[in-house]
Amino acid sequence: MKTIAWIESIPSNVDECPHISSKSVIKLKSSLLLYYNREDTHMTDFEYHARLAREQRDAALTEHEHKRYSTVGHLALMAAEQAIEAMASREGKHFHEHPRGAHQKRLEWTTVKYPDSSNDLKRLWGIRAELGYGGADGNRAIEAIMAMGRILDELGI
Repeated sequence: MKTIAWIESIPSNVDECPHISSKSVIKLKSSLLLYYNREDTHMTDFEYHARLAREQRDAALTEHEHKRYSTVGHLALMAAEQAIEAMASREGKHFHEHPRGAHQKRLEWTTVKYPDSSNDLKRLWGIRAELGYGGADGNRAIEAIMAMGRILDELGI
């Protein structure tokens, strides 16, 4: 069975997989398809992370348009971190391979390479926490969008 057919055959219906939610199954299938497509197209690490950064930026903007502010901070932070992963991959660095210290390592690397963006990255972490627990603050969501935009612009993503 071809890989893509196998991934698509994973049931999304929770009745067929009662021990996990349909949301988790859909997320798993999406991740598998994204990884498969990356391998199939021979995408570089830079291209892969840059694409993820753009997708997460677009998702953050969409969530803001729909006034779903609690997710804007998270998506903006993820977009910024993927952009940092893209740029660092050009130097052979892959922070995501060691998740326990990845956030700190990204911040340290960004502080040296892109000092202006490091302040925005720190701010995004604070905004993400504020929006994740409060969620209804459109002004904080706009701050997240602006900080994310400055980071992606400086990194050229």
